[in-house]
Amino acid sequence: MTDEDVSRDTQAPLTVEESRRATILAVLPMTPPDTSTGYAADLAALERRAHALSGAVDAALRTVVPDPTAVRACGRVLGLNKNLAWKLVNLAAAPDIATVLSSLPGKRGWQKTMEAFAESDCDEALIEELQAAIAGFDREIADRGIDRTMLTAMAAGGLDSDRSRDEYRRLREQAMLANRTLWGTAAEVLGSTYVLTRSGTDDLLDILSLSWFHGLHCTGPGPRCRVFMATSSYSDRAEDAVLGEAIARSEVPCLIPELSSADAADELIVRHHADKDHVFLAGAGTSPSRGIDLVFGERLEKAAYIHARHEREVGTFGTTIHIPCSWAVLEVLVERSIPLGDSPEAATYSQVSGPAIRNHWIDVQRLPMAEGVRSGLHVDLPGELREARKSHQKMLTFAAKATGRSLADFMAHQIVVPFPVLSSNLLLRTILSPAPRSGSRRSKA
Repeated sequence: MTDEDVSRDTQAPLTVEESRRATILAVLPMTPPDTSTGYAADLAALERRAHALSGAVDAALRTVVPDPTAVRACGRVLGLNKNLAWKLVNLAAAPDIATVLSSLPGKRGWQKTMEAFAESDCDEALIEELQAAIAGFDREIADRGIDRTMLTAMAAGGLDSDRSRDEYRRLREQAMLANRTLWGTAAEVLGSTYVLTRSGTDDLLDILSLSWFHGLHCTGPGPRCRVFMATSSYSDRAEDAVLGEAIARSEVPCLIPELSSADAADELIVRHHADKDHVFLAGAGTSPSRGIDLVFGERLEKAAYIHARHEREVGTFGTTIHIPCSWAVLEVLVERSIPLGDSPEAATYSQVSGPAIRNHWIDVQRLPMAEGVRSGLHVDLPGELREARKSHQKMLTFAAKATGRSLADFMAHQIVVPFPVLSSNLLLRTILSPAPRSGSRRSKA
């Protein structure tokens, strides 16, 4: 049980109204993921072999090449192609096991390398040392039942270095491309934007919630992907309470026509259920060269408390990666008079096994994440998203106006993730500020 759990147990039980608001503000662990077991433990055990291999390659290169960091010189002296020479140079200078793994030649590459060293002026003792290092590394992998491809993937997700982050991004890109084909649907950008404003004079927040897509299109046959489920269409039960009214009405629930493509509604299918409406992408007129933009919006009135009611209570906002996409954007615009506390922390969690409790995530489900939170009075999308930037700014201006404010009234916090993992939950969370000593901590909704 965490300190937060103990703190909650000493408090009075939450009312139904407070439980409703807990769907927006959840108490989450703020601890980093445990790296003492699993991938990190295996990689730590292999580090000694990796460093020995790197050192053996470096020593052998230095006896035949004046500058062991020069790829062309290495290739010319040893008679190797540029690709293999590049691998050897990077392997010799590898600062960590992730770089070693990403630079390893294959079986045929090692054979060519050893033949090249044997035909050069390399010292025989160094060649033997290199052969022993290669054999020792391969034996260590074999004893653990791990092939090199799997080991590279482990390093990508289990270590924190420039090389491992590059490898992890490459793996995510490969997964996205495969999922795009399997699901038959993809988006250039999937985003969620939350705009937080004071709810009158109460210690409560109004939240404008925007779910949006840029370049959403069908890539081939596949199941209909759900693009939206309206929060405001939930039935009025304690666990699934009505949170507010949609800010726009059209034939598609909560779709904002002025922020979406002109013919967006024609590409959507609405399924009406007793409790909630679901919106799916039909995509008959879309293609990889012609995607559509969609923006759905809801206004959640008096949806959450501004100040903490319990020690280390955490405010959390998230977006679910439910469609293959090249980029995910999650941002929270906070009215500057609202005390948000420290800058939010970013985290991403697997949804494969689902959360332990509704909206309460546990660290055993936490995925590696290298991207950090960008905060400021004005935070735009990265330059790589040139086409999405203009429509994104139009959406933010619309959102500020819808709350009766301007963009200058907000502090923005944003996380942008390239090739996010499908079926994961991207979160921004921060420890809430304590309530002022004077005045009521809990105002009536």
